[in-house]
Amino acid sequence: MKICPTCNEEFENEVEVCPNDETPLEAVAEEEVAEEEAAETAEAVEEAEAEETADDATEEESAGDADAETAQAPEAEGEGMSTLQKASIIVLVVLLVGAGLVFWKSKVGGHGDADLSSMSAQEMQALVKDFNPMQLKALAESPEQKKQLVDNIGQLLAIASQAKKEGIADEPHVKGEIENMRITLLAMAYDKKINGDKGPMPQFGFVSEDQVKEFWGEEGSGDAKPAAEANANTAPGADANTTANANTEAPKPETAAKPKQDKGFFVSALDVVGLGWLVGGADARRHEAEFKIFLDNKLALLRERGQFKADQEPSEDEINQARDAFAKTRIYYEEAENKLNSMSSMPEAERKEWEEFKESFELQAKLQEAQFLVQTYVQDKLSKKLEVTDEEVKKYIADHPELTNSAEKLKKAEEVLKKVQAGEDFAALAKEYSEDPGSKENGGLYENIAKGQFAPEFEAAALALEPGKVADKVIKTDFGYHIIKLEKKGEAKGADGNAAPTYDARHILISTLIKDPDNPTARDMPVDQFVKQKLEKEKQEKLLEEIKKNNPVNIAADFKVPEPSAEELQKIQKQQEEQLKQMLEQQKGASDGDEKAPANGDAPAEEKGPSEKE
Repeated sequence: MKICPTCNEEFENEVEVCPNDETPLEAVAEEEVAEEEAAETAEAVEEAEAEETADDATEEESAGDADAETAQAPEAEGEGMSTLQKASIIVLVVLLVGAGLVFWKSKVGGHGDADLSSMSAQEMQALVKDFNPMQLKALAESPEQKKQLVDNIGQLLAIASQAKKEGIADEPHVKGEIENMRITLLAMAYDKKINGDKGPMPQFGFVSEDQVKEFWGEEGSGDAKPAAEANANTAPGADANTTANANTEAPKPETAAKPKQDKGFFVSALDVVGLGWLVGGADARRHEAEFKIFLDNKLALLRERGQFKADQEPSEDEINQARDAFAKTRIYYEEAENKLNSMSSMPEAERKEWEEFKESFELQAKLQEAQFLVQTYVQDKLSKKLEVTDEEVKKYIADHPELTNSAEKLKKAEEVLKKVQAGEDFAALAKEYSEDPGSKENGGLYENIAKGQFAPEFEAAALALEPGKVADKVIKTDFGYHIIKLEKKGEAKGADGNAAPTYDARHILISTLIKDPDNPTARDMPVDQFVKQKLEKEKQEKLLEEIKKNNPVNIAADFKVPEPSAEELQKIQKQQEEQLKQMLEQQKGASDGDEKAPANGDAPAEEKGPSEKE
């Protein structure tokens, strides 16, 4: 027999993890099982006897009529319960399990299951209403930009739908993160709605210390001042969706009291099925279990994405800060849920206000879920489908020799090498033939080249020479074909202050770099790099078309774009002008600093032909 230390439910030995809260199960000694069964049996008898004289609520339920009569049957002689009474208890637990599932579904049903197949005109209007005035003006005046927005939203929802089809949303930590994002979004929206006009305050800053203590089942101090007032150093915007920075100077919340283990059969059964809140004191236990699940999901996600090492654990300060943020988020989430559930009893004007709030939140949650699914899907699956291998690149280049004209360019480089070997001036030939703009006018010379700075093939050929000698063959790199001459070897002071080997070399480059014909402003690049990007783009477009075909999305394109006022446009224009002015001043300051810096004789990195920095 095994038991879950969180919910105290018992399982057979072959079960390793609790299906209720994913907590590893602990083995229970046989004598302990016997003692617990005896204690629970005695307690259940007492409860059954007490319930015989209780209200008639159970008798009024059609599903429980026969069971209530059975529970009132006389006990058999001797200790323990009769077979009929044991059967009655079992039926009661079955009914509670059913009721618990209904309650759980009513609380979280639909979370992480947003309709990703469409966006109505009303949703699109709600989406763009928060755009800044300049964006709204551009959307209103440019049908192309409006169409682009519609296409982008459609692609986002289509990929998210495909991610769900492939089971991404069903993975435990992904499902938990989607639920947590929804909770956090609702809590943040609620905080903004009820506290937005109360002046600047950190996220959830109006949640009091006493509310947090009550959440964890601790005794309050009687001081209901906002938590942000007592903790002024809490970073603004911190929420339960992100573990707070360990360097934030925040007081550690007290550790919540651990739940008692001697709860008895009835209370334990209620806890297991999600109804422990009915008997009091179980809210804190539920919150503890939920926080553990939240933290486990968060760590699993961080480790999967490489943001946390497999054996890395959060510090005590990080856990405490995450715990505090978790409590504040859940407090406002539960308040918001209660508010939304009571809309039917509100006056019409208030109900309409909260209906609009709910619609806005649901749209945010829908888009947030889609973005998260796409992000996870791209990382976990799409990135592998879009990979281009070296073999694919080589095959494409072999099939398209016109990209490089390699044979022709190699022939040209060999002809120039013969001129050098015939005794013609290397520097003059570099000025005439070299296609490296960084050294052409300097006779092909680069000085004080540090080891590792240039392409490895170039460096190996240069350093194999004696000063004044020329390599006896053309050297191929990703940049093209080089004729290389070593001028001298030397030393220069490195960044650590120690002497480091350097060399001066001249070269004549016959370039094989290529420019992307679809992007005339892009820099020339090695042909294999160009081909890899081209093939990746083609794979991406093909895969996207397949996804869109298999996941049709209907996005309303006839939505109205709110018209910004002249005052709003003028305000945002002034802000942009001020930002541009600051940026230009910063660039000027950086430029002045560069002019004052001592020259080292090197050409700018972007001008160095064979450098790996390109």
